[in-house]
Amino acid sequence: MMRRQFFASVAFVALLGLTLAGGSAQAAESAPREWQLGERTLAVGSWGADVFTLQIQLREIGYELKADGMYGPETRSVVEAFQRDQGLAVTGKVGQETIERLALVRMRRIETMPYTVQPGDSLWSIARAFDTTMELLIEINELPDRPLRAGEVIKVPALAQYEVKPGDTLWGIARRFRTSVQALAELNGISPEGILRVGTVLWLPRGSVILPEM
Repeated sequence: MMRRQFFASVAFVALLGLTLAGGSAQAAESAPREWQLGERTLAVGSWGADVFTLQIQLREIGYELKADGMYGPETRSVVEAFQRDQGLAVTGKVGQETIERLALVRMRRIETMPYTVQPGDSLWSIARAFDTTMELLIEINELPDRPLRAGEVIKVPALAQYEVKPGDTLWGIARRFRTSVQALAELNGISPEGILRVGTVLWLPRGSVILPEM
């Protein structure tokens, strides 16, 4: 009797282990996948990292839309405008042809400037400093798969600049260029509450609206 109970217990534990393992495998299979741009066709209802990348790239070449990773009516409208501007079939969906044309337009339109890599620099820190992405830095420099070397010169997307004038404040500059005090402060490594010195040259966040002086 005791032996039968022992073997029954062993069988139950083994069955429980298989059930839990199967559940873990199913959970792993059901985990959301981080799609990369180009791995699938995007349309209204799509969401994820590839949609976010698409939105960022469209913003980089001058289209206005929110980058939230959700392919909604606004993104579809901008995609249709891009397809129309490029003479592509206006489908509102993003397949390989639209992605390839977007890459070509980005390479032609993005103005760059040289940057000398400093000790301690990384792609992440440089991308953050110039309000861009590591993927774009790799793309425009055709960077090999190795760490950056101090002293080498790479291309970074050019940012607009503004020279501080008498009476300027971060709030006033942010308002004029339709950005935020926090974005200006972070990009330029200064305190949001700090006092600006006349003649200081500030980088303007990408996407700032450069308005004519009054």
